[in-house]
Parts: sequence; structure tokens; C-alpha cells
Amino acid sequence: MPVKRRNQKRRHTEAIRDAWLDVFEGGFQMVAGTLENLGFDPEDEEQIEAAWREYGRWFLNQRPEMYRVRFRDPGGELRKVSWALEKFGEPG
Repeated sequence: MPVKRRNQKRRHTEAIRDAWLDVFEGGFQMVAGTLENLGFDPEDEEQIEAAWREYGRWFLNQRPEMYRVRFRDPGGELRKVSWALEKFGEPG
């Protein structure tokens, strides 16, 4: 008997994770309706924080430039931190 493929579940998880990227980065979603179509409210802070706790570590690994603290380094470069990291702290 053939083995059942499980790609659908993985693709759904990736879609959810990817949909939260804009919210984690700037506090709002760039493409309206993406999160709503997946059953989430992009303005509900409890849902945002829960998503951050679940997907935040992945986000920070994907975009290490967003992990930095806001300050001017000795070279004068302004560094930034993601909205979710600033709002909710380190992900779980």
C-alpha cells in the first residue's frame, strides 16, 4: 500500500507563516485579505502575539537584519528592529 503524502499540511503551515511576515516586520499586512483568508484577524493583538511566539524565531532567522536594536553605530548607520520584536520581545 502506498505511503500517504503529507505535503498539504506543510504547505498550509508555510502559507500561514509567510502571511505573518509583513505584520512582524511593520505592524500591518501589505496585501489585504491574506491573513483573513487563512482565518486570522491581522489587527487582533492576541493573535499577532500567538503567531509571534510560534513563528518569530523562524522570522528572525530568515531576516537577521531585523534582529538588531535601534541605535546609531559608530559608523553612523541606523539599525532597526522588527515591530513584533519591539512590541512582544523575544519569541518563544
